[in-house]
Amino acid sequence: MSATSSVLVIDPDPDLLLLISAVLRNSGIRVLRARSCAEAIDIARRDYVAIDMILSNGLVSDETGAEIVERVRRIRPQLAAAYMSGGSENDVLRLKLLKEEDSDFAGSAELPEVSSFLRSAMEGPKSKTAGKQS
Repeated sequence: MSATSSVLVIDPDPDLLLLISAVLRNSGIRVLRARSCAEAIDIARRDYVAIDMILSNGLVSDETGAEIVERVRRIRPQLAAAYMSGGSENDVLRLKLLKEEDSDFAGSAELPEVSSFLRSAMEGPKSKTAGKQS
């Protein structure tokens, strides 16, 4: 992932969304934010907006992160994806992160580690649906 890469972050919690966005921006990553599947799809439909990857909460409203990624990929099939689940431990926010090709959430990561995790995920294999048109 280059310093000018763009990540679409999807999370219903506005505070967490802002926090993750700030960490990624401080790492030189351009961030697009969505609080719902509908917002994510609206952003993906904008042809003039560059998106390299999706980082979705595991559950957004009544849809799973995987369902949201699938719907966004109907518009942009080439996107890499990763998933997150958050929580706090001793007043430290930690995220559990999952690369798409993994079957289980990776270990917890503190927010400063999120950008390096995403860089790693962008370098890994893309979805089986990448390149397919719907």
